Amino acid sequence: MLEKLLITLLIALNFYTQFCFPKLLANQNIRLSDLKNHQKVVDFTVEAVYEVDNQKPLGARFRHNQSGFVLDLLRIQSVPQAFMWVNSHPVSDRGEPHTLEHLLLGKGTKGRYVASLEEMSLGNSSAFTAQLRTCYHFHTSAGSSVFFNLFQTKLDAMLHPNFSDEEIRREVRNMGITNDPVDGSLSLEEKGTVYNEMVSSFERPWGNLYFELGKMIYGHDHPSAYSAGGYPTAIREMKPEHIRNFHNSTHHLNNMGAIMALPSELSLETVIVRISDILKIVEPDAKYGSVHPDDANNLLSIPDGKTTGTLSQVTFPHMNKNEPGLLVFSWPANRTLDSKQNILLDLFLQTLASGQTSNLYRRFIDSQTQTMDIGATSVFGWRSDEAGEPIFIGLNSVHRKTGDAGMMDSIRQVILDEIQLISNYPDGSDELSEFNKRIESRIEEYRKEITDFFNSPPRFGYRGTGSSWMKHLSELHKIGGFKRSLTFSEYFDWASTIVKSNKNHWREMINNWKLLNDKPFGVVTLPDPGYLEQKRYERDLRIEEYKTMLMERYQTNDIHNALLNYQEDYDGNTAVIKK
Repeated sequence: MLEKLLITLLIALNFYTQFCFPKLLANQNIRLSDLKNHQKVVDFTVEAVYEVDNQKPLGARFRHNQSGFVLDLLRIQSVPQAFMWVNSHPVSDRGEPHTLEHLLLGKGTKGRYVASLEEMSLGNSSAFTAQLRTCYHFHTSAGSSVFFNLFQTKLDAMLHPNFSDEEIRREVRNMGITNDPVDGSLSLEEKGTVYNEMVSSFERPWGNLYFELGKMIYGHDHPSAYSAGGYPTAIREMKPEHIRNFHNSTHHLNNMGAIMALPSELSLETVIVRISDILKIVEPDAKYGSVHPDDANNLLSIPDGKTTGTLSQVTFPHMNKNEPGLLVFSWPANRTLDSKQNILLDLFLQTLASGQTSNLYRRFIDSQTQTMDIGATSVFGWRSDEAGEPIFIGLNSVHRKTGDAGMMDSIRQVILDEIQLISNYPDGSDELSEFNKRIESRIEEYRKEITDFFNSPPRFGYRGTGSSWMKHLSELHKIGGFKRSLTFSEYFDWASTIVKSNKNHWREMINNWKLLNDKPFGVVTLPDPGYLEQKRYERDLRIEEYKTMLMERYQTNDIHNALLNYQEDYDGNTAVIKK
């Protein structure tokens, strides 16, 4: 009750401060079109200007002088909204990044205050944990003053949380106690939002498959191989100090950034002054990092690539032992490509392995042209932007027989043969012309998608909003330069020149991309009717072990008495959290 009253008073005080004592702004009339490279603007330095095909600038990137915090400002006519990100490279399979996502803006008095303030501020927010970054985004329809207040409050909670050890245990994984409403008997159950979310995730085909592939590609001790969400077995080993140590090593302004989409009515000088003041308040002793926050992911080590071609099977729960599965191949993470090559590789993979017009659809799915019938209903491919840029090609709904190592190898060989076939297309041949026309069609689709992307609000704060803007601006940072084209027009023009040529450039590209140099890894998912029963058996064993521990703790041979004592302690801790 006292905490709720305090939160209400703090909200009222913040609103009063925002509306009654507006910040005096600097006497500068700053326009995006006038910004210069390395120009100092209040507490920031201009790093880049974002343009749309040499038209009026749409935004700019600034770097905080004291901390190195990255601020991307976009001029988009919408409600004020922001996308905040922090580099959160996993250090284990315990899922520290995912756990912090749950804790920071929801637990402790600060986290609960954020939630209450957002509700009263007509705001909406969401968050997600990616492999190497944790992202928080929000918007408010209550105006700019409320927006800046929300930004400051959220940032403060992210940098200086005050959740308790018990709140960590409750959110991660704990042994809860339940009371049967019929007979009043007490029993134990494994609780924890993070834990149960990830148990569910690893019961789906993608969970175990991607986890297995990550270990194959990067080994067992690489940030891109660890489960950022948390592997259930490892989550059970999580301790509060793991979370606190991880937070202390990652959540600083010099390891973070934010993208803000703000309407033109809000002057650029107003924004820069407000953000400058906020950063001074939330981390007054911030230190400039040795690594640009947007370079941290690019500096991760690339595997040595000595091991290739491993094939593996993982299981998922299903009562039908013949339920179709998922088959995914991945090339080693052993390439470092520039943005031009990345765009062309993306186009190549989409044309090779995406949709009904793709080469591999014809090989595996189209009944008139398929090389082998493996039951697949769709094919897909993509390039990862993580260290070494591994390449993936997968097939959905494959027969159980594909779980045989010999069959997996045969499927892999068909894929490699198709890539070799493309590499061997004679210059000026009809086959090359047909393939290039499909590439050209995808280039036009990409151009249209990017135009639609910029003409639409970012939708920060809505569930399901992904990391498109963040990845887009990170790719531009990788390219460098002061004036940065948001449309990548120059690169798409270059790709068009490649596909309009009579020369088979794919021969050289396929060699550069190392698609025929190494055998890809492969993982297939197989249904296991006994999966859930085995997991229940293992869970029951853990509960029995915990009961034994409770009887020792409370010095009794009566499990009912031990559970009564445990319930009293558990409820007492709950009451403390809710104060």
